[in-house]
Amino acid sequence: VVTAMVKFGRHCAAFKEGHPFYVVDYASVRNTAIENVAVEDRNSPVVRERFVAEWRRCLGLAEAGFGEATVEFWRRVFAGIGEQDRKAGRVRGILPDAALRLFLEAAEEEAAGELLLLAKAISNAALTNSEALRKLAKKFDKQHGADLSGELLPEVYGASFTVGQATLQAGTSLIRASLGLAAEDQQQD
Repeated sequence: VVTAMVKFGRHCAAFKEGHPFYVVDYASVRNTAIENVAVEDRNSPVVRERFVAEWRRCLGLAEAGFGEATVEFWRRVFAGIGEQDRKAGRVRGILPDAALRLFLEAAEEEAAGELLLLAKAISNAALTNSEALRKLAKKFDKQHGADLSGELLPEVYGASFTVGQATLQAGTSLIRASLGLAAEDQQQD
């Protein structure tokens, strides 16, 4: 179990380096709010409040980062929709999958490939943030004999970066199909 935690902490640190989107600083939160707490202070309400505040700060930053990233994704989609479709009014009130289809009809392969890379980067950051926040709550509960998971995990599972995964996955599937990438290629992406 310790090895998995160490590996996840390293994964987060490596992933965070050079990544354009917010990624929870798992090791820092773990070290300051969970592990570097004196044994006699582990049941302290102050320690609990400090952890919850830091955890929620990270949640808020992850939500904001995901929101900014997905807005950028959709701006690229709408910017790439052909002028004919715009003039014909096909963009007015358009649903996400239909907008993406119009983009893919007009886009060159390079632009579609770049959009796929952006979607994957957003998705990877969202998955890493979800897992980091889940693991931090679990670790706090275990180290401090607490039961914060029941309070905090619904916030992760209801967060935009968690529920937005379905829309991103649908989008990446459409882009992959447009680029002629087979299902087995998805694992290598």
